[in-house]
Amino acid sequence: MMLRREIRPLFLDNVELPESASTDGQFGQEVLNACEVQDKLASVFRLQRKAGPPLLKIQLQKKEDVRKIMSSFNKIKSNIQGCSTAIIHPDLSKPEREKHRAAWKEAVMKNNKAGKFVFTVRNLECVKVQYKEGEVHRPWEIREARTSIIQCTITHSNA
Repeated sequence: MMLRREIRPLFLDNVELPESASTDGQFGQEVLNACEVQDKLASVFRLQRKAGPPLLKIQLQKKEDVRKIMSSFNKIKSNIQGCSTAIIHPDLSKPEREKHRAAWKEAVMKNNKAGKFVFTVRNLECVKVQYKEGEVHRPWEIREARTSIIQCTITHSNA
């Protein structure tokens, strides 16, 4: 009996990709190299959306490699062409995505109130960032709370 190795996906959003998908594998390998991941990619492909740029799905063989990329990507993304505004996220189920969005909404609200980057999301929960003594807080730009289409529809239909 042959055991099937489970593929571990992660997603890159808001990446400035060329028109042709022919170099996506090379781009994915560049991300791995920048994050100091030694293994090769399982695959890279685009997921088209109705509007906006496609999501880039990167699949890896090891869970540890996904963790390493997730933890180091934001530090190195400005060194990779097309990734300066990219957002990385793991493959989440629908309930996990909803919990993740709710946690970020809470973090944004708390950071807006504090006027600096004090809260982030870890393990689908809003948590306080543990800065070392003397460490400078990351810059924070006040953001408006997003409303979903459902909230807008309910608001306008009640008016």
